[in-house]
Formats: sequence, structure tokens, C-alpha cells
Amino acid sequence: MPRPRSQLLVEMLEDRSVPAVTVLGINAADISIVGDNQSNNIFVTLGSQGIEVHANAATTLALDPNTPANWVIQNTPSLIILNPNGPNQQPTLDNLYISMLNGDDKVSIGACAVNNNLIIRDHPGGNDTVIIDNTRVGNNTYIYLTSGMDKVFLTSSQFTQDVFIRTAGGNDVVRFIPGTVIVGNNLGIYTGGGNDLVCVDPGTSGAVTLQVSGNTLIRTHPGDDFVRFGVPTTSGPTVDLKATVIDTGAGKDKIYMRDAIMSLLVALLGDDDDTVMNNWGTANVTVGFGSLLDGGNHVTGDSLPTGWSAPTGLTVVNFP
Repeated sequence: MPRPRSQLLVEMLEDRSVPAVTVLGINAADISIVGDNQSNNIFVTLGSQGIEVHANAATTLALDPNTPANWVIQNTPSLIILNPNGPNQQPTLDNLYISMLNGDDKVSIGACAVNNNLIIRDHPGGNDTVIIDNTRVGNNTYIYLTSGMDKVFLTSSQFTQDVFIRTAGGNDVVRFIPGTVIVGNNLGIYTGGGNDLVCVDPGTSGAVTLQVSGNTLIRTHPGDDFVRFGVPTTSGPTVDLKATVIDTGAGKDKIYMRDAIMSLLVALLGDDDDTVMNNWGTANVTVGFGSLLDGGNHVTGDSLPTGWSAPTGLTVVNFP
């Protein structure tokens, strides 16, 4: 007589894994921070004792054993302090590398001085947030975020060389918040597919929110995107830029500009029906001669506000 077949019941258990971030001190004065595939939340600053890595929410920290012992000022699951120059010495930080892997991660950097490069990466998946505040970077800054609804916020910081921000697919936000962000060379913002927002808030006390000494390229790729310099309800200088290209790609895109200076502007709104949200001619928008606003191909028609006027130096094409 055949024996009855057994049945195994599988029950999903609660995920009790703890988000962990590994901190490693390398080379002369470099810090490498690597997350796991959970959602991590960290804050990095340069304090009087050394380079501080704080864990927030459920995140825990682990010190890589390859870190030189004489660097270690404090080592706990919630706070790691490293000083490449040793205890009771003025700390220095040459390069800061952060790789957060998967998960909905948050990386905040504040009151920090990076002598060379700042590089922040994630890996496929996750709705990530990067905040940089009151920070100085002596060389280049690269922020690479992949698929997900990502956010990058910058304020009150100085970047000596290039700043490159890529957020890839998803409905992403790149926002400049007063006080002034200074980019000493070129600024590149690439938001990939999705309905993206790139915005510069009005400055305060007569200071612009974003100043770029080199070229600026904002490319939002396909999607219903919004590029905004300023807001309707508040005046104040927004940007002081040199040669600037805004390429919103295909989609029902919108663009708003107020209290903005660009030595040359080329705004390409791409395919589909696009909208200029306000009257640049009365909104204190200054552009150099040879500037262009191109509505691109459309289905029904691109639109300008009633009574719209162009700033001196701007040619408008492919609008009714």
C-alpha cells in the first residue's frame, strides 16, 4: 500500500536583519563607506576629533578591521570617529567614497571639508536621498543614483571643480536650497527617464542660490519634467550661470524662470506639448545674445503665457 505523501508548510518569517554600514579608513586620509542591501541612513561630518560617521534610525555601523588602529577615536554601532593624523590632532579628509548598494538609503553630509574628491553611489533599486550642506570639496563631486525615486538636495556649499549628478530612471528631484552653492567649474545634471524636477529656490539677502563658473548642462531625458529657477510667490536671485543648456527631452515639459542670469541660454524643450510657465520678459531673466528657447516638435502645440515677452538676446522658435 503506497505511503501518503508528506506536505511541507513554509511560513514567511519577519525580516530581522539590521541595516549595516561598513566604514574603512584607507590611504593617507581617505574614508570609504559601504552599505548593505537594506535601507541605510547615515550622516557624515568633520568634527574637532575627526571624521564622524553617524548611524540614524535602524542603521548600525561596523569598522572594517583593515582601518589603521591609530586612526580610531571612537568605534560604536551608532558613531565611528576616525582621525588619520592620530588622536588630539587636527583631522583631515582627502577623498570620501560612499557606496550604499540597494535599499532606500539616505546620505547626509554636513560641515565637512573634503580636500580632493567626493563620490556617492548606489546600486540598482531604491528610493535614495542625498543631502549636502555647508560642505567644501577641493576637487570633483560625483553623485550616481540609479533606478528609483531619488532626491538630491544641495545648500551652502562650495565645490572647487566639477559637480556631476545622475539620478537615472524614476521620478527624481534635484534641488538647490539657499544659501549659495558655488561650483568652480562645470555642473552636469542628468535625471534620466521619469517625471523629474530640477529646481533652484530663490536666494536670500541678495545672494544667488546657485553660482557656476563653468558650463551648466541640465538634461532630464523622456518624461513630463519641470525645470524651475525661482517661484511665483517669492522674489530673490536664483542663478548666476555662464553657458547653460537645458534639454528636457520628449514629454510634456514645463519651465519657469525668475530672477536668473545666464551669459548664454539654450533651452530645448523637445517633443510633445511643452509649457513656459511665466513671462520671462517681466521676471528679471537676463540672457546673453545668441540665446535660444526652442519648443521642439509638438502634438497640439507648445504654449507661452498670454502677453509673453522675451528677454533681450533670446530667440524663440517652435511656439505658436
